[in-house]
Amino acid sequence: MASTKNGASTPAGNRNCLSGIICYLFRMSLREIEEKVMELTPDERWHIAALIRFLEDRDNPEYLRKLEEADARIDSGRGLSIDSLQQKL
Repeated sequence: MASTKNGASTPAGNRNCLSGIICYLFRMSLREIEEKVMELTPDERWHIAALIRFLEDRDNPEYLRKLEEADARIDSGRGLSIDSLQQKL
């Protein structure tokens, strides 16, 4: 990892970021990110939390296995119908 001017870490060799938001975040320290998150609305924080959960899940082999199993059940006709799902709610 290389360091930026303010000490934030960036992946080595990735000084020319493709995405503006990624560049912006790499230039921010963890404390700066925390401060910005505190300024967000509850809805915006919910979206950030969902993004973090997604990033954690996409690299979790157990989670991916469960998704594949659920997808196979649905494809085989063993999924829930809208009516049965509404009854459970």
